[in-house]
Amino acid sequence: MEEIRRPAVSTRRTRQTARLDEAAAASSGLSQTTDNNLNSTIIEPEHSTTDLMIEGPDILPEALHVGLKFKGLGKRSIQLLLKKRQLLRDTPLDIPEDMERKELGSSVMATLVFAQEEAGTAVCISPNGILLTCSHCIAETIDDFDDSKSHWLLFASGQVVEAKALAWDGKRDLALLKITSAQQPPPPSGPTTLSSSPHSGSFPFVTLSPAPPALKARLICVGHPGSEDFEAAVPGTKTDYDVLHLSTGTFRGCAEGQDPQDNSEIGALMHSCWTYWGHSGAPLVDRKTGTLVGLHSSWDDETGMRRGVAQYPWFLRIHPTLPTSALPIQTYDTTGQHRLCAHDSHDSHDFTVHPQVPPVFHCSNYRLPVCLPPSAPTMPNLWQGEGPYLPSLNTPTTTTISTPTSLFSSSTTSIATAAMPTTTEEVEALRAWVLSTSGNWLLNIAKALALSIPLGILISAMCCCWIPCLWYTDHLTDDFLDISVWTGRLIRGEYGPPGGWIPFIRRRVRMFFMGREERAEAQRREAQEAIDRVVGELRGRDGHVVRVGYQQEPAMTTGLPPQNRNMRRQMARQQVRANRTANNNN
Repeated sequence: MEEIRRPAVSTRRTRQTARLDEAAAASSGLSQTTDNNLNSTIIEPEHSTTDLMIEGPDILPEALHVGLKFKGLGKRSIQLLLKKRQLLRDTPLDIPEDMERKELGSSVMATLVFAQEEAGTAVCISPNGILLTCSHCIAETIDDFDDSKSHWLLFASGQVVEAKALAWDGKRDLALLKITSAQQPPPPSGPTTLSSSPHSGSFPFVTLSPAPPALKARLICVGHPGSEDFEAAVPGTKTDYDVLHLSTGTFRGCAEGQDPQDNSEIGALMHSCWTYWGHSGAPLVDRKTGTLVGLHSSWDDETGMRRGVAQYPWFLRIHPTLPTSALPIQTYDTTGQHRLCAHDSHDSHDFTVHPQVPPVFHCSNYRLPVCLPPSAPTMPNLWQGEGPYLPSLNTPTTTTISTPTSLFSSSTTSIATAAMPTTTEEVEALRAWVLSTSGNWLLNIAKALALSIPLGILISAMCCCWIPCLWYTDHLTDDFLDISVWTGRLIRGEYGPPGGWIPFIRRRVRMFFMGREERAEAQRREAQEAIDRVVGELRGRDGHVVRVGYQQEPAMTTGLPPQNRNMRRQMARQQVRANRTANNNN
């Protein structure tokens, strides 16, 4: 089987690459070949994987110590393994309450930690001990891959297991392992701590997601952050992270323009869960369903976006030596032909797929789904999109479907398929319509009016409601402190600024364009006129104004700076009380 050679050091931000920057320059001269065959990038071990699948795991002793011999582990690695096991038992994972209520704790407890110092994280996807991780957690390059090497891992419960590689794919950045030896599981400490038994071949595992998650779906990531701080100024600085760390985030779709089948440099899946060196291979689990969405693999140095691998169904499918009964996924129908339906918002097409040949799908629109008619046999997950299906509004969506050997044959039978819009699709369609710049210029003008008219009405309503209230609140006297009285009069239109609202607005606009000194002088003059107007009013016993006039008293308005508005109000109210007392005495 052909092997794809890649540079010895990938640009992924892993713990290994942090220590092998100098080796990157030395290996830059290596050439990389390409092959369209999906199976060409998978490296299979020379030993028989069928025996590994049939044989059950051996039982490891419960009491582990440095004196025991472990395959592929030195004394220092054994000490590190024992230390991690003790830390896992002392600091168990806190399963989220919502997942605990749904009995989805197995999705969290299925996470494993590599015992080696520079390894990452893995996840169990089958009750008989099939492990899925990133390929660079086992070997950075094909030359470094050793199929006979034993890998030691620890479950979240602290159970120690030994595993051997079943498959290694550097292009997709995925690898499969099988547990060959395992300790007896620790006794359950609670309802969420799931046990595993090497006798029965049952380990805690996570179910594979049958469909892609919705955009911004809530995810959890359980990973093994490294113990060394590579970002510290002083080399050798240690971190204080737990052996396993659970973080939350959301699914951000797939990177536009990137082939989801090629994760050799950086993963195509995007998420916002917190990760660190050592999180490579950490499972990304849908918090609502507890199913495996993908694996964390890397992050983008430019944007800081976390990246992962989402195309594990293809990797599991095209591994020829792995029995399909070992995987909790749908199986191929090898007796008949698969019928695949690729549809858009305008028409439908039929294609005939030859059995046991996994096709490759290249969609010009990342939101184009690939679905099956109800009568068709089952197919594996073919999703490569970034979000929900969004029908095209103006032009049909073009789709190119091809296989390495061109095994598709078109038929003329049309299958009726309906894309029923959901609430998310309607919101996405409205957002795309608002943000789109293509189309007729009259349509763009109509969109501008449709968006500006409601906004203008809202601003006008705010001005009509708030400007009068602010003006009357600023010029109230004791007679109008009763809210029920002056509010009713305000609603009936009995009050208004001096000279009417139009001159009032004109003065405000003119004041806006004045300089600071001119504006201060205008405000001072307006305040003086308000005081003179209030003082000159004559009211009867019932409080109604019987005479309106101006009474200029220099002692009240002369020499008062504009900022003493409260003082002017107080003096005006005192004068009003004096006038009222004089009227009552008369």
